[in-house]
Amino acid sequence: MKKFAMAAALLLVMGVSGCASTGGVTASGDAISKNKLFTVDLGSNWQVRKDLDKNAEMQLGRKDGRAYILVYAYKRSQIDYPGLDNFAKLATESLAQEFDDASIKEPVSGQINGNPSVVYAMHGTTSNTRLTYFSAAIEGRHAIYWVASWCLSSDYDEVGKDMMKTLFSLSET
Repeated sequence: MKKFAMAAALLLVMGVSGCASTGGVTASGDAISKNKLFTVDLGSNWQVRKDLDKNAEMQLGRKDGRAYILVYAYKRSQIDYPGLDNFAKLATESLAQEFDDASIKEPVSGQINGNPSVVYAMHGTTSNTRLTYFSAAIEGRHAIYWVASWCLSSDYDEVGKDMMKTLFSLSET
C-alpha cells in the first residue's frame, strides 16, 4: 500500500497523463467497469486510465492530471465481509497507515445511487506531498465497492467538488 500512496503522490506532482484509454466507455459517456458490474459518469473532465493500479476494477483520472479515482469490487464470497461500517473503517485505516501524518475525519453514512455507503475524508503526507483522500465503501447488490479518490490538498478547492461528483455517480448496472 505504501507504493500506492507514493505512486499517487508522484502522479499528482508530476502531472502524468500517459496511458489514457478510451476503452470501457459507453455511448453516453459513462465508464463501465471491467466486470460490467457498475458505471461511473465521466463528465467532460475525466478519462479511463490503465496505469494506476492493475488490481482496480476501474481507474479514472482527470484529464488535467489533478485528481484520481480507483474503484475495487469485492464479491461477498471473495472476502470475509465484516459489515459496511467495519469494512469502510478497515480500508480507510489501512490506507492511513501509509502516510506520515494521516488525519481521518468522522465517517459520513448515507447512500450512493440507492446503495448504502460510508465515506471518510482524510488528509496525509507522503514523500513530502500533502494529499486529500476520500475513502468510500458502498454496499451494492452485486458487490462491495471500495473507492479511493485523491488530489493534492492544495488543489482540493478547485477539483474537490468534481472529484466527489464523479465518485457519487457510481451506479450498479
